[in-house]
Amino acid sequence: MNTNFTSHRPLAESVGRAAEQAAQGTDHAIRSTQQFANDTLERLSGGVQRVPAAMRGMAASAEELARHSAETLRDRSHELRYQAAMASQQARQRIQHDPLKSVVLAAAIGASLAALWMWLGRRPTQH
Repeated sequence: MNTNFTSHRPLAESVGRAAEQAAQGTDHAIRSTQQFANDTLERLSGGVQRVPAAMRGMAASAEELARHSAETLRDRSHELRYQAAMASQQARQRIQHDPLKSVVLAAAIGASLAALWMWLGRRPTQH
């Protein structure tokens, strides 16, 4: 086993965790959107009997749009999961092949994020 890879495994695992969190966030957005669409459709279906034919057509279009949106979000979630897995695998490979460069890059990114965090914390809030 390559000890350089082992010592930098937390970086690869961190990338994998971040990718997984992004995918979980997308899944949550899909579930929320589906729930919203279902609730809206239930409200619409309750009133469909009271509206003219043109409005029923609009309700059907809204239902189709909601269904299509949910499918699109689901497809995008699968894409994000795949991309996250690929990014994690690539990060592991880069760390294994060039651990020093990986550590320097991680330190630079961390320093940049810390500087951004400090800068955002010092900005006066506008009301």
